[in-house]
Amino acid sequence: LERLVNDLLAYGRPPHPYRRAVAWQEIASALASEWPDVSIGEAGLTLAADPDLVREILLNLLRNAREASATEIGVRCRDAGQGSVEIEVEDNGTGLPEGLSERAFQPFFTTKAFGTGLGLAISRRLARAMGGDLALEAGKSGGTRAHLRLPAWPASGTAVPITCRSEKH
Repeated sequence: LERLVNDLLAYGRPPHPYRRAVAWQEIASALASEWPDVSIGEAGLTLAADPDLVREILLNLLRNAREASATEIGVRCRDAGQGSVEIEVEDNGTGLPEGLSERAFQPFFTTKAFGTGLGLAISRRLARAMGGDLALEAGKSGGTRAHLRLPAWPASGTAVPITCRSEKH
C-alpha cells in the first residue's frame, strides 16, 4: 500500500529537474555500489541531466529487470550523436510480450502480479522532463532492452539552459 501511494504521488507531481553537467562515471559508480552484480560499462561522457532523476529511472529499470527473473543485466552508455547520450539497460529475463513496448508506459498497466503499473510511466515522464525519452524493445538475449536518451553536455563555448527545481505548492 505504501509503494502504491508513493507511486501515485510521484506520478501526480510534475517533475522539476535540476539539469547540470553530470559525468556518466558518477552515475555508474553509484549504480555499481548498489547493484554489484550488474555489468556497468565505462564511458567518458557527460550528460546534461539531473543525476537524482537519472538514478531514479535507472533503479526502476534495474528493479524491473530483476523482477523479470533476469540472471544477466547490463548497463551501457554511448554517444548517440546529435547532442544526445543513450543509456541502455538490457537483461535476459522473460522479456516484454510482443506489441506491449509502448503500452508498458501507460499508467497502471502491468504484467506483474503485484506491480502498480506506474514505474515506467514515471520514468518516461522524468526522462522527458530532462529533454530526453525512454523506449523499450526486445533484447538480443530474449529479454528486454530499455533505451534512455538524454541530452549530452555540450562542448565548451556552447550555451546551455540550466533549469532549477521550484517547489510550488
